[in-house]
Amino acid sequence: MEGKAVNHWQRALDCHAAHAACFAAHQAALLDRDLAAADRLLTTYEADLLSHMAVEERGVLPLYRDRGGERPGGTVDLFLREHDKLRTALRHLRQCLAGLSPAPAAIIDLLDRECAYKNLMAHHDLRERNMLYPWLAEHATAAEAEALVAQL
Repeated sequence: MEGKAVNHWQRALDCHAAHAACFAAHQAALLDRDLAAADRLLTTYEADLLSHMAVEERGVLPLYRDRGGERPGGTVDLFLREHDKLRTALRHLRQCLAGLSPAPAAIIDLLDRECAYKNLMAHHDLRERNMLYPWLAEHATAAEAEALVAQL
């Protein structure tokens, strides 16, 4: 397999770090009780993540399945279920933020809920980092990788 494909897939994983940084900025805004900024940052994070997942669902995961990448703990169905859980959790966080009071207890409650979300995201990221993208680095062409990663 062409070595350049590995670099392309690493760029896909780098998107995860950018998403995490945006979410951290959202949480920092919550700590500052700047609810407008927290809302803007969560909106940006959500839009970026949903777009990223859509590309994975339309192109990355079908390529993974077609190249025989599915194995226990790394099936396309499992990745899709995790995406659904992340979407559901984000909708819930959005609802919580919509009616949030700037009172410390309310912010702490939301941060606690976000901690559970971040744990789910960390687990999903590890599955992609350890299973999905390494498999594609070995079994997809550089051209396939470049085309998909450009969309992420």
